[in-house]
Amino acid sequence: MSKLTKTFLHERDQQIYDSRATGMSTTDIAKRFDVAIATVDTAIKRHISQLNRTAILSYPEVLQMELGRLDKLQRALWPLTQPRRQTMDDGTQITLEPDIKAVDATLRIMQQRSKLMGMEIAPTDLLAAHDAAQSEIVSTLKGAKRLEAEEVTTEDEAKQLIALSIKAGIIDAPTGQALLDSGDIIEAEVIEDDAD
Repeated sequence: MSKLTKTFLHERDQQIYDSRATGMSTTDIAKRFDVAIATVDTAIKRHISQLNRTAILSYPEVLQMELGRLDKLQRALWPLTQPRRQTMDDGTQITLEPDIKAVDATLRIMQQRSKLMGMEIAPTDLLAAHDAAQSEIVSTLKGAKRLEAEEVTTEDEAKQLIALSIKAGIIDAPTGQALLDSGDIIEAEVIEDDAD
């Protein structure tokens, strides 16, 4: 059995991938290239993997090129987004207002830059969870949810604080649950470090 060269495999993988991309079935491709169906599947996976590696390696250069194009477009449009003086043929000067179309185009360029850099994705779920937990803690501290004195124990307050800390992501769930399940929550005081 002869050994296949990398060049031959690469070219065959490309042809198999192209055949599959046109809609040809793996069975028909296997017959055409006189290989097993598993070989066709492997060739397609190998080619897709190569495409992914190439895309990952070229992404930084492509990103930089696209950001550079956006910068050039924005620099060209920017003067039109500002009030400006223009000299007419008779020598008089008039003030032109910002061009609304240029402003709109500039805003679209800025949005595109934000998308490319991933700036539009905000961790809103995490922030919302943190804000909700913070608001619950603040309202409890202000007395909005204060229970009758005989109903509240230090252990209950500690358990509520641990539960809120888990919900806010301050304490990871397994550690927090272990603290809640231990039943050994004792009263403690906060000691400030006077080393400063």
